[in-house]
Amino acid sequence: MSVGLVRIRLPDTLDLACAADLRSSLVDAINESSAIAIDASGVRSLTTPCIQVLLAASKDAQKRNAKIFVESASAPFLRAIEEIGLNNGLISGSQ
Repeated sequence: MSVGLVRIRLPDTLDLACAADLRSSLVDAINESSAIAIDASGVRSLTTPCIQVLLAASKDAQKRNAKIFVESASAPFLRAIEEIGLNNGLISGSQ
């Protein structure tokens, strides 16, 4: 695992159809780095399956002493998280 920062830009739509790809990207990032920045600035739609993927990745990162944080988040991204009873602290180290 390197110590460099890995950035992941999320697509505008995060639904069941892209959950597997999101998971794969996050797993790869966690294997490559101890710091993963999520750019959610362009997210227009976020559904529960992708929120679950983000939660699972956050837990996996914590086990590996890595950190996932949201570098920037769109209003729809934050609203989707709040609607299911979470906040932007969903991902460890959110800024």
